[in-house]
Amino acid sequence: MSDYASSLGFIQFWGHSKQLNLVTPQMSGTINILLSGVSDLRHLLETCLCNHNRDDLQLNFYIHEKNKETVCRSLLLLLIMHTRNFTYRERSDMFLEVFGNTFLRESTTNYIDKVIPFLDDLIAKETKFTSALNQMVDLRELKFKDRDEMTEVIRSWYSYQEFKIEKLRDQRLRHHYGIRFDHRLNMIDWDYQMNLKDFAPIVHFIHYKEWRQSGVAFESRYASYPTPNRTLASYLPGKHKQTKDSLLVRGYWGDIVVSPYIAFGIYTSVQPENEQLFKVRNTQQVSHAVTVSEFNIQHMIQKFDNGTDYHIHVDEYLERQDNKQKQKEEKQKEEGLEKIDEKEEENEQQEQEKETEQQQQEQQEQQQQLDKQEDTNISELNTTITDKSIKQVITKDNMIVEIQQDPLLTFQKLKVKIIPIFEDFDKLYGKKKYQNFFDVGVLGFMESITVKDPKLRELFKKQSTLFVESTQFIVPFTKEERIKGNENVQKISVSDGGWILQNGNLEYITLIQK
Repeated sequence: MSDYASSLGFIQFWGHSKQLNLVTPQMSGTINILLSGVSDLRHLLETCLCNHNRDDLQLNFYIHEKNKETVCRSLLLLLIMHTRNFTYRERSDMFLEVFGNTFLRESTTNYIDKVIPFLDDLIAKETKFTSALNQMVDLRELKFKDRDEMTEVIRSWYSYQEFKIEKLRDQRLRHHYGIRFDHRLNMIDWDYQMNLKDFAPIVHFIHYKEWRQSGVAFESRYASYPTPNRTLASYLPGKHKQTKDSLLVRGYWGDIVVSPYIAFGIYTSVQPENEQLFKVRNTQQVSHAVTVSEFNIQHMIQKFDNGTDYHIHVDEYLERQDNKQKQKEEKQKEEGLEKIDEKEEENEQQEQEKETEQQQQEQQEQQQQLDKQEDTNISELNTTITDKSIKQVITKDNMIVEIQQDPLLTFQKLKVKIIPIFEDFDKLYGKKKYQNFFDVGVLGFMESITVKDPKLRELFKKQSTLFVESTQFIVPFTKEERIKGNENVQKISVSDGGWILQNGNLEYITLIQK
C-alpha cells in the first residue's frame, strides 16, 4: 500500500472540497446532475438550499459511486434528516456524528438499529417500513446483485455485528506513520502547519489533532461515544496470510489524514454567517470548522422542513473583541508602548480562547432554549400515531423515532430524485439513454483522471458544465504537488478529453462541453 493510499484510504466516506450549488438561475425544467465519486451529499444539499424557493425545477441527482457503503451512508443521513420528532439540533448532531465520527453515542446506535428496516424496505421495494426516501430514491438503475450488496452493507450496521474500529484504525495509523509512530503528534502538527492551515484556516488545530488521533470529529456537550460507527466498515479484496487464498477483508479503509471538516466546515452560502463565521481577530479565527458544519447542517434541515432560516449570532462576541482591542490600543498609547511583550501576548491569546469558549457555551445555551420550544414532550406522546404521514418505532432505550412518510418541503418543491449508479463509466458510455443527457456534473478527486477520456463529453449536453475536484485539500500533497496535479488535470482535460477550460482555480477545475 503506497503512502498516498494508506492515508486517503481506498473508500471515501466524505468529500475533499466545499459544497457547490450546481444550478444557475438560467436553468429551468428537468435538470440531470451527475455526481461521480463525490462521496457524500454536500452538493445535493447545497443545490437544494440555494434553490429552495424555485418551483420551475425538477432535480435528478445521479449518484455514481464505486462503493455501496458510500451510497448506503447517504441514505441513512437522509433518513436522519426526516426523523420528525427530533429537534433540528438533534438531527444536526446525529447527522454529523454518523457522518464523521468513528464512535457514536449509544442512543445513535439504537436509532440505527431501529431504522435499518426502513432502508431494507427501500431496497427491497416493500411497503412495511416506508419512509420519505421511497418517494425520493429511484433504484431502477440497480441490478439485483447491487441491491443484495446494499442490503448486506445496511444489515452489517446492526449493533450485534462486531466491529473493532479502534483496533482497525490503529493498524492503519501504525502503517501510515511507520517508524515515526511514537512521534505522530509531531507529524500531525507538520501536516497541519504545512499542508492544511494555509488552505483551510477555519479548521482548528485542536479539532484536527483530536480527529487524527481518535477519529472523533464532532462532539456534543457532555456526551460519551462508546459504540463503534459501523457505517464506516467496508470490505477490500485481500489474501489469507497463510494459505494466500483470496478473500474480502473487513476493516476501516477510509481517510485518516484530510478529515471530515472539509465537506461542510469551510464554507457557507448563508448570510450573514458567510462573513461573521470567517472573521479574524488578532490573527485568530473567530469560529472554527465544527461550528460552521453544525450551522450548515442545522440551517439546511430547518430550511428544508419549514422554509424558515436558522441563524447564530456572533455579533456580541465580535463587539467584545473590538472593545478589548480598543482598550489595548489606548493602554499602549498611554504608556507609550509600541508593542506588547511575548508574555502579555500569550496571556491575551489564552483570554481570547476563554472568550471563544464562553461564546460557544452561550450559543449552546441559547440553542437549548430554542430546542425546548421546538421539541414536543416525548414522555407525553401516545404510542399510537394517527397522522398517516408519520411512521413510528421505539428503540430499546425507549427513544421514540418518528420517520416522515413525505419528503421535506424543499425536496418536494424541487421534485428531487436520487438515482444511484454503480456501473463503470465504460458501461455508461455504451448506453444510449445517457448520451447527451447531463446538464451539469461533478467529479470527485479519485475520478478526476476520467476527464482524459473523450467519451465522457458524450454524456453531457452542449454548453454543460463539469466541475472537477482539485487537489487543494489533499493533505498528503505538498503545495507544489497540488499545483502540478491541477495543471496536469487541466492539460489532459483539454488535449485528450476535448473540454474547454473555463476556470482552473485551486478548489475546482471548471470545464465546459463544446
